[in-house]
Amino acid sequence: MGKKRRTVSAALAGLALTLGAAGCGAEDEAAKTPPPPPRPAGTGPLTKDVVRADVDGAVAAAGLPRNAEDYGQLADKGSGRLPAACSLAFKSFDEESTPVDLSRYDTVVGALRDRAWQPAGERKERKARDGTVGVAEQLFEQRGWFMVTEYREAADGQGVVTLRAHDIACVKKSGILDQDPTAG
Repeated sequence: MGKKRRTVSAALAGLALTLGAAGCGAEDEAAKTPPPPPRPAGTGPLTKDVVRADVDGAVAAAGLPRNAEDYGQLADKGSGRLPAACSLAFKSFDEESTPVDLSRYDTVVGALRDRAWQPAGERKERKARDGTVGVAEQLFEQRGWFMVTEYREAADGQGVVTLRAHDIACVKKSGILDQDPTAG
């Protein structure tokens, strides 16, 4: 009897996966977007793919609008002396249906912490004339990478979240940086 129950359970699980892959079920846009890949465990330096998964996961957790295409491609192609393997970038602007605000930035920062990114120094904030936070910036580091996160509100109230991550050894090797940006 136990074997039959396991067979039925396995068949139902397979059916659920088939229906999900076929698109049956939830119709909203979030259901169509696959979740970010799980983060692999390890102790060595991070790969760019792992850092990208961390950024994608944090962005998804915050529900930020898509990456500004030109901005993300600049890091993917490399720029000047900085090879493409050294960095990645994400920038999200307000969209009519999805405002970019400080609470979404805070969600990104929390999701990065959940993925073991450690703050390097204190969070910096600048207040706007009305007393709200107009700029917030936090530097993070993890296993050979540093990441600058920033929220900025423009004069028109439009928000922007920017994430820039760099492989420290790669950047040093390129000759752009002669010391660890997270030191001191």
